[in-house]
Amino acid sequence: MQTEFVPDEGWQSLEVAYQVHFGKGFLTWEWKYGLRSYIYPLFVGLPLHFLNSFNVGFPVRFVGFARLLQCALLLIGEQCYYHHVVKKYGIRTGLLALIIITTTWFVSFTGPRTLTNSFELALNLVAMTFLYEGYTALFVGSVALNFVVRPTALIYWVAFTPEIFSIVFKSRRSFVTTLFVGLAVLYGNFLLDLNYYGRPVLPWWNFFMFNFVEGRSAEFGVYPFCWYLYSGIPSIIGLNVVFAYAVLLVWPTRYVGELRVILIFILIYSFVAHKEIRFLLPILPQFCTVLGDIWGYFLETAYVKLHSTRWVVFTAFACTISAQLAASVFFMGWHQAGISPATHLILNGSHAMKQPIIWVLMPCYSLPVHTYLHHSNATYEYFTCAPTGYEYDAPNLQLGDFRSIDLNEFITRKIHDDLDLSPDFVMLYDYSTQVVLQSLRSISNLNYKICGTYFHTSFPFDSVGQEVQVLCRLRPIVTISQQL
Repeated sequence: MQTEFVPDEGWQSLEVAYQVHFGKGFLTWEWKYGLRSYIYPLFVGLPLHFLNSFNVGFPVRFVGFARLLQCALLLIGEQCYYHHVVKKYGIRTGLLALIIITTTWFVSFTGPRTLTNSFELALNLVAMTFLYEGYTALFVGSVALNFVVRPTALIYWVAFTPEIFSIVFKSRRSFVTTLFVGLAVLYGNFLLDLNYYGRPVLPWWNFFMFNFVEGRSAEFGVYPFCWYLYSGIPSIIGLNVVFAYAVLLVWPTRYVGELRVILIFILIYSFVAHKEIRFLLPILPQFCTVLGDIWGYFLETAYVKLHSTRWVVFTAFACTISAQLAASVFFMGWHQAGISPATHLILNGSHAMKQPIIWVLMPCYSLPVHTYLHHSNATYEYFTCAPTGYEYDAPNLQLGDFRSIDLNEFITRKIHDDLDLSPDFVMLYDYSTQVVLQSLRSISNLNYKICGTYFHTSFPFDSVGQEVQVLCRLRPIVTISQQL
């Protein structure tokens, strides 16, 4: 997978693991103000110990191994999901639901990524099995772990209140077990964060205050109340949205459990001004269950009764799957694909340098700089940002839209007429290239060239360009006669 999605997949996981392991790097404002727990970064950072022990290359392999670890967790979750659906609706629905969820483009696109949303989805699927199998301690432990990693994970389980109460209050022993396991996870997480933050911190409480009490998440983008219904869900399940909505409206009694989860989840999340499609990942299994059951009914009916027109039903099902697979190929291999090859070029070029200077003149958090451009002695320049009122002592704080930044003034301020401070590599979007080239040549009087141009997206948006380019500093060739 060569594409990028959102900054969180790097700055809430990989970069934090890098900082913990190497003792250097940069932590965003969320870690400065204690909104995140260190549990997930430590989880995705496990491959770092393997890479060090066996002297395996870094960083490309670290990112790959971290994604494989997340992918393995998701596969375990999907296996649990399959067994749960088979037990509830039968093997036909179970098989089709498994096919639908594994071929859904958004699961393929986000599932292996180092996002807490992906971790939440996988752990929810595992916890679902524990709930219906009556494993109280394992269920409570899974939900509590999910809660400390991503506090909004509790919203998903609101709809399961009757089932949860039935196992928690089944006996005094169950209640005591629930209380003990839940408090043990919370306390263990408190000690872990105390160790890494160096002070008492309750990330889940700070997260709740920031997003729900203060409503500060609105600074990251606001959408209408019903956005999830008319845009979010259709974007994820594609052509199947017509079947899903129709079945849930016409036959709600058969899918009362799934409908209850979907409606309560969407209702609560709709009150939050900031909305993203990745927030819908937890309820995707409910939609896939409904779709698997209804498609199973259509396919079986067509095979048994509709001999002359059965091909229509089979073709329709194949089209929905093909559309999802096509979207997976596009988003995993094409859309926002310019970051990876550009960082590889810089890595290869800076490998033999003792102290390379690398600039990333792109919108804040466009890539996890230290992880993707790892060099033991490199000096980096890149932009950071924070919500209003949460600014802190951070390098190159970006205020407002990136395109409004005067890059000529930035370059002048950084070099200070000292050629030793001039960058060896500059990574940027195509719309900034000419301005930066002219500034570098006029201010430093050094020669730079475009040494790499990589397609990034067919749909440039906000401050994201169509291509990612790399500028390289051309150093003069010193001959033997010149040395003498």
